[in-house]
Amino acid sequence: MKKDSYKMGKTEPFFPDFLFKEAIAALLFFIVLLLIVVFSHVPLESLADPTDATYIPRPEWYFMFLFQMLKYFPGELEPVAVFVLPTIGIIVLLLLPFLDRRRERRPSRRPVASAAAFFGLAGMLYLTTMAIATTPPPAPASTAKLSAAATAGKKQFQDLGCGACHQPGGGSAPDLSKIVAERDEEFIRKYLKNPKASNPNSIMPSFDSLTDEQMNHLLEYLQTLKQQ
Repeated sequence: MKKDSYKMGKTEPFFPDFLFKEAIAALLFFIVLLLIVVFSHVPLESLADPTDATYIPRPEWYFMFLFQMLKYFPGELEPVAVFVLPTIGIIVLLLLPFLDRRRERRPSRRPVASAAAFFGLAGMLYLTTMAIATTPPPAPASTAKLSAAATAGKKQFQDLGCGACHQPGGGSAPDLSKIVAERDEEFIRKYLKNPKASNPNSIMPSFDSLTDEQMNHLLEYLQTLKQQ
């Protein structure tokens, strides 16, 4: 192939000819992706369980580089990683066609565009690799299998939304694993039925509407938290 073969052939304006072709290609890609989503039936993960301390949340792989950047900009600097740097990157990509307007198509003759693409991809690959490499392995799950009553109690716990406040390690409410370790079952039963009777400042709602069977199931599940 001759050196100047890149310059052969007809040229076309970026707008609207080339941009129209790119839009058509993007539309076809979107349609194919939509069909895959609709017909591939990719399974979802199980429902979120706030009491499961073994689960390690992570974004999808194509967002891992952004997730990794948060580690370098902690606390009040998070907007730099979430907004400032990605915005700068997008602006640079939008300006590249206007900063380098030469008709040369060989990457070696387009140093500005080639360098920007290389360092951008290399940076994303490095951050993604680091994010995956530093993801800790999941903690070993409890090998104890819940009884039928405890399983029903766990569903009761989730349906009542208890995990929104009572989280492992402590959330807006105390850690239940410590409560069940320090208090007997009778105290917990009375507290669930009338929290303000034991603690006038409690904001927890009363669960006096639960049947005795539902209460027993819930208490049995709470006892399993003590073992985790």
